[in-house]
Amino acid sequence: MKKRKYVIMFIVVIATLLVYLSINKLININNYNSVYFTSKESSIISDKDLQENNILEVNSLEKLKSEVKSLNKNVGIILDKNIIDEGNDINSLTQWLIEQKNSPIIVVGYGNPNYVYFKRLSISENKYLPKITDEKFEELKNQKGFCMAYICSDGKIYGKSFTEEINTSKIMKIVNEALKGENNVTKMFGEES
Repeated sequence: MKKRKYVIMFIVVIATLLVYLSINKLININNYNSVYFTSKESSIISDKDLQENNILEVNSLEKLKSEVKSLNKNVGIILDKNIIDEGNDINSLTQWLIEQKNSPIIVVGYGNPNYVYFKRLSISENKYLPKITDEKFEELKNQKGFCMAYICSDGKIYGKSFTEEINTSKIMKIVNEALKGENNVTKMFGEES
């Protein structure tokens, strides 16, 4: 009889723990403020860093789109260099990114926004492209680090380079500042609105 009582108590404790963990997981899903698009094979940001910084990882463009939409708010969009390099459906990714107004767009693995956002992704109209030679773009392509773009409501695009070692906590600090809105972004980029 005592054994049965302990078994029942054990089952109740395990069931309570599972319910708690399920609820906690659901709550955390709604707390994501960034989505990281990378391939399953190689990621610059580790799983540990993703968990510690509450970043949701996705491995397809469709999943990226659906998760960003389901979060129902502006979120940081973090792209791994391998997604840009592989070029899988780069045109669809570019078109979707252009629509993501007021969301910081970070690319980890490239330290120069000119190469990433103007040459590789082409998020700007041709008339706004910087006058940079192909040779210079090749040089910029090799800069390590991460870079950010922010497309304002009016279409103005801000870009910034971070050529230091990739640090997920620093990336999230930048994302969180940018998520406060355009006025904050202009201050981040040294302009007052």
